[in-house]
Amino acid sequence: MIKIYVFGYEYKDKEFVPPKVDRKIFLPPVIKEKWKGSEENKLFSIIIYNDGKEERNADIIIDFSPSIIKGWKIYDFVKVRIKEGGMINERKVSLQINKIEPKEKLRIDFLIKMHSLKSLNAFSNGKKIERIFMYGVD
Repeated sequence: MIKIYVFGYEYKDKEFVPPKVDRKIFLPPVIKEKWKGSEENKLFSIIIYNDGKEERNADIIIDFSPSIIKGWKIYDFVKVRIKEGGMINERKVSLQINKIEPKEKLRIDFLIKMHSLKSLNAFSNGKKIERIFMYGVD
């Protein structure tokens, strides 16, 4: 079973501050990248986790409207690829996740201007992923 975790980081005092997490899950990832931030930006770190016992594929569609994408980082270009959108100043992105192993985590970061994540829809092997957890997302 695929689970998706979204962590929204606010920009305060010249750094991105992780959201408060009230459940016992893995913690928001540490931001090591030097993102160019401002008060009007928000950083979204998306973790795709295969909690199952077999290899899975997934498709993720994210709409940041009316916000725009100012940057992104994919941590595994072999397993994660952009199918559509996702370029600087666009509002939507469609990602394809290939062959995520059992207990494997994949991460993608998006720097967004204007703070919003309108919707995130995800599918694995043709079925909608219902286990999407969001922290620090307006």
